[in-house]
Amino acid sequence: MSADPTREIGLQASRWLLRLQDGAQPGENERELNAAFLQWLQASAQHLHVFLETVQTWRLMGTMDPERALQVESLLRNLDADVIAMPGTALRAAPANPPRRPSTSMPHLPRRNVHRGMFAAAALLLLISGAWLAMDTLDVRNYSTDIGEQRTCKLDDGSFIYLNTDSQVQVRFSDQGRQVRLTRGEALFAVERDSRRPFIVEAGNASIRVLGTRFNVRRRPGQTEIAVVEGRVHVATMDARHNDADPGPAPDSTTGGTIAPQPVELTAGERALVDKGRIERAHTDTVTAVAWRTRRLVFTDTPLAEVAAEFNRYNRTRIRVEGEAAASRQLTGIFDADRPKALILYAMKDETLVVSPDGDHWVIGAR
Repeated sequence: MSADPTREIGLQASRWLLRLQDGAQPGENERELNAAFLQWLQASAQHLHVFLETVQTWRLMGTMDPERALQVESLLRNLDADVIAMPGTALRAAPANPPRRPSTSMPHLPRRNVHRGMFAAAALLLLISGAWLAMDTLDVRNYSTDIGEQRTCKLDDGSFIYLNTDSQVQVRFSDQGRQVRLTRGEALFAVERDSRRPFIVEAGNASIRVLGTRFNVRRRPGQTEIAVVEGRVHVATMDARHNDADPGPAPDSTTGGTIAPQPVELTAGERALVDKGRIERAHTDTVTAVAWRTRRLVFTDTPLAEVAAEFNRYNRTRIRVEGEAAASRQLTGIFDADRPKALILYAMKDETLVVSPDGDHWVIGAR
């Protein structure tokens, strides 16, 4: 049984993508590498189609290194006179007297296949012109922070993303829209209004459509929390974002807020906790929600286990709380996120707790 030709082309495309990301190896000429790739790309329109699909898949999976992502433009330049620049691209015009290319760079076409070859070349150029739009649409930029680090990211549209500790976002802009995916951690968004291109943030099971605003998003295990500082946002679960029916929110007697099975609109001073198909809506203190921007941790009747987990987000010195009695001990206060010893000193003064070192870390338990 013969192998599936499409599968084989997919394997070839993956190999080429790996080689092009790694660059020329010792003893290998980069121009010859690119020329060989372009020769493979021109062998058929299917090669180009499968290669672009491979690029899209790798980018969506986060496999491609954003600092060494393939630049199709630079590779097409190696075609010299064999490529006609498309409108709007930065390709240089073909030289008046193009240099003779080595005979191995392009296969010789018999005279009876000249018209067929010209037709194939024209089709390939049309695909390449469309590929420029596809590559622009698929351009994904990744921004991240390490433990204890914070970062300010200015986007191409003038919007800002402020990343908290140990966080990561993927940004994808196109002519049709602006998409951001918070893959971990926490971020504050200050979005520039653009009615032609909606700004949508995805985090966990939450989809947030921005209506011109500043808002904070934090991913927790199995949950996503959104707090609006200014303006409005439209919050939906990923399951319900395409459902226009809205029976309205239902009261929640346990939290004082409301549980909405369908999308809700939040205004300044409101927050939403998205958990699977539920959206819990309530009022919030916006100052507390973004206190992390000044590296402050604010707690109000917060269980000690949660307090320790917050400190662990910002510091490599870990604090472990053992036992239910200690874990449920409630704490109220404002702390410097970079000083875990402040929590240790607080615990040492509590007669119901006992603190002990564990190497470079600390353990808090009930006395």
